Amino acid sequence: MKLRKNAVIVITSLASALVLYVLASMSRSDPDRLLRETIRAATLQNTDETILNLDSILAHYPDHVNTLMERVEYSRSESEKLMFLARVQQGPSQKVAGARLLEGNILLDQKRYRDALAAFREAVRLRPSFDEARYRLIPLQALQRKPAAVREQLQAIREIRRLTLAEMVLWITADERLTPFSEAVGYLEAFLQADPNDVDSLRALCIYLAEESQQDAAVGQLKAALQKTPNDPDLLALLGHFLLDGGQITQAAEVLNSLRPELGSSVEQWHALGQLAFASGDLKYARIAAEFAALSTPFERSRTYLYYRVLNALGNHEQTAEWQKRSATLNTLHTEVATVEITIVRKILDPRPVIRVAGLLLELNRPTEAREWIEMARSMNGAAQSLSQLSQRCAEQLASYQEPVLISPGSAWNSADRLRHSVIAGPRQESGTVASAGILLTDSAREMGLQMVYENGRTGLKYLVEAMGGGVSVVDFDHDGWPDLYCPQGGSLGDGPKLPPVSDQLFLNRKGTAFSNVSDPAGIREYGYSQGVAAADINGDGFDDIVVANVGRNTLFLNCGDGTFNDITDGSGIEMSSAMSSSVALADLDGDTDLDLYVVNYVDELKICRDDHQQIATCNPASHAAAADELYENLGNGQFRDVSAAFNNGHTSGKGLGIMIARLDGDLQPDIFISNDTTPNFLFVNRTNADGLQFEELGFSMGVAVNGTGQVHAGMGIACADLDHDLRPDLYVTNFHREANSLFLQRDPSVFQDSTTAAGLREPTLPRLGFGTQALDLDLDGWMELFVTNGHIDDQTDRDIEWKMAPQLFRTVDGLHWSDISSQSGPFMHQKALGRGVSVLDANRDGRQDLAIGYQDRPLALLINESSAPGNSVVLCLIGVSCNRSATNTVVYWEIGGKRMMTELRGGDGYYCCNERRLTLGLGTSELAELIEIHWPDGKVDQLQNVIGNKSYLARQGTPLVEEPL
Repeated sequence: MKLRKNAVIVITSLASALVLYVLASMSRSDPDRLLRETIRAATLQNTDETILNLDSILAHYPDHVNTLMERVEYSRSESEKLMFLARVQQGPSQKVAGARLLEGNILLDQKRYRDALAAFREAVRLRPSFDEARYRLIPLQALQRKPAAVREQLQAIREIRRLTLAEMVLWITADERLTPFSEAVGYLEAFLQADPNDVDSLRALCIYLAEESQQDAAVGQLKAALQKTPNDPDLLALLGHFLLDGGQITQAAEVLNSLRPELGSSVEQWHALGQLAFASGDLKYARIAAEFAALSTPFERSRTYLYYRVLNALGNHEQTAEWQKRSATLNTLHTEVATVEITIVRKILDPRPVIRVAGLLLELNRPTEAREWIEMARSMNGAAQSLSQLSQRCAEQLASYQEPVLISPGSAWNSADRLRHSVIAGPRQESGTVASAGILLTDSAREMGLQMVYENGRTGLKYLVEAMGGGVSVVDFDHDGWPDLYCPQGGSLGDGPKLPPVSDQLFLNRKGTAFSNVSDPAGIREYGYSQGVAAADINGDGFDDIVVANVGRNTLFLNCGDGTFNDITDGSGIEMSSAMSSSVALADLDGDTDLDLYVVNYVDELKICRDDHQQIATCNPASHAAAADELYENLGNGQFRDVSAAFNNGHTSGKGLGIMIARLDGDLQPDIFISNDTTPNFLFVNRTNADGLQFEELGFSMGVAVNGTGQVHAGMGIACADLDHDLRPDLYVTNFHREANSLFLQRDPSVFQDSTTAAGLREPTLPRLGFGTQALDLDLDGWMELFVTNGHIDDQTDRDIEWKMAPQLFRTVDGLHWSDISSQSGPFMHQKALGRGVSVLDANRDGRQDLAIGYQDRPLALLINESSAPGNSVVLCLIGVSCNRSATNTVVYWEIGGKRMMTELRGGDGYYCCNERRLTLGLGTSELAELIEIHWPDGKVDQLQNVIGNKSYLARQGTPLVEEPL
């Protein structure tokens, strides 16, 4: 062994001597040969000798690219590598570009973002076909939230070769967040630590923080940065944007009015200026800015939606219709592109979503991109007939298509003139933490005999509908003034196990002390897979009837008035329903004094879906087709007429889950709001006349179809009330995990505004998945609280996603700012479960509203309101005489100390639920209501003076109040 080791030393020494001899004797004109000899000898040399030889070559040939690159390989530190890479400036562009790539990689490892970016950009400048360098730039610029820069790289690739399917997806989604929050924040904070003056990283970090509802942190960081660079227009634009989202219009104006777009501005600056002008009522300049921003970013939803809202406010009907369609189509496009992304991740060759994306691009008048998607689908052996039709449409569009030439509208912008014509709202007062006011909710279901567990089928196949059920409805079926409970039940489903038959359950309220299960003696034998329930008097006999929404045939139970029900579905006109129904509601939609029926339908079929690991997982609603809703006119003779075909004509189907029927536009006719799952919400404004039931779908124009950024959400529960005391009804809609619930305040007649962020409701609801929700006055101070049940549809705890979730309770004292008081409202509010439907009732008739909650994983809960020191109240039981007997959609106003408030007995109460048919008017500390006005659905008004509080009254239309015992 010693001999072998000595031999190696001798050979190595001879090799070194040979290289040194060659170096000394060769002419300067042959560095490549020197390098070859050095590399050949390196296999026998130690590292130090090789470095010495390379340095000797570089001493004679300091710019020799190959030697410099070889020297990089033998560098002992990153800084040494960077030193030699920096010297690679001359030579073949391919070699120099490679040096810039290596340099960028090292700089990126050192978190030197700006230097790395410059190196990668130089690499692709030198070598345009350098995919590896572009693939460094694209994720880096996506991380920095620079969609234009991402598309610049993709366009450069497109000019060299065809884009891959993944690159085509990225072209459309570049405006979206593409880097997970925790990963993005980790990189950006490291970049800023290495380079505190890195404005790009600071800007991006603030965007991510704001998206996670850390608005205050984002605003604070921007203000601190602007202390150093007070005139940075992009930082000013972003700060103004955040302030506007928070409802701080005056502060936003102070920030954004320092911009001078006449001198040229980025798209982000124009968007912020458009937001400010629109919020300030300056529609002229709002249009100038919003149009440029929308046209500059054709796949960005918030800018498209802002421009649509501006056009709608201007009353430009033709353009409004065009941009409303564009906004809706953009949401559908992003949904389909997400489906394509899933096929890419799962390595599934499926041309169907690719074909659908191509069609949507043509609807958006984007034939160039559509042609790419058509060609991709053809390469995947997509359906020949569909592709042929699309190709023809695409060719026709291309023949007349001209890419719009966008010119910054700076010449049309006059900052001084805009300031003169703006109407800036006064500063919104910041509110501190709202106290709980002693609200306490205690679950008394077990003590009161309420034993009900929803059976979802336990199929193991995770059908989408399987995760939805667990509703609960209130019905005083024996008309004794004590609210009873109807609980829909599930059962066997699809190809799942055949379970013993289970029926829906009816619980009789024993005067607030207990509940008894009277399902069988009452004739409730409903063995369908039940979802939502509506209860009201459909035949005017004084007893509430029941409609049950099922997967399949729905059921109509007629109340016989003797404590029993008859199933009269057959022959009633609703027996042919076979859709996957979710919620149902009864209301007098045509003003003929009887109640019509609206059936919300969900999706088309039961379907089995799989995740990335081919494990069975709950389906994304995008994998299902929507089922059309149904509308039935009450003929007044115990039968209904199906008018669904006429009703559905002219609008697409949603994937409906919740329903609210209320007088939303201020007239006498009740309107219909539907929360849809992953499709735009519907708001059907009632236009019924002598020709029959007629509705106009105005969800977009009234501002409730999508959220404030133009993005569609997975809408579920609905609460409706005058939340800000402006005598107009507002809407609160629960949404999916990571979407945040939506607060739509009706700022002007028939115009709602997404006020979620400004109200402080985005941050606490973003990590939740909301189902049922109700607005109710738990402490009787006249201001509504918002209660929400939460729980995921699938167990994804292995991905650190919460499955079972605690409910939430939000309180306000001004209608503008809300606080989460859940933790202060009793031990029950800490319990995590899979909450679903929730209904309002006064179970013990103490004048305080209680809650009944349905679940997927635990028994029904009955939350008794045991709040300390509540205010006073007036409870009204309404009976219509010349209008529908249930008095559905009666609006009640009451006054205390000159302050006027309003509420409504609505039809449909949200998600899989139906509330008690009584109204509770909170009086606060006042002992009486100075005035109560009852505006009946037929337009008649009853005025009642000095109504004493803490009493319950029977309010029969046209007659004095009759006191009932509490």
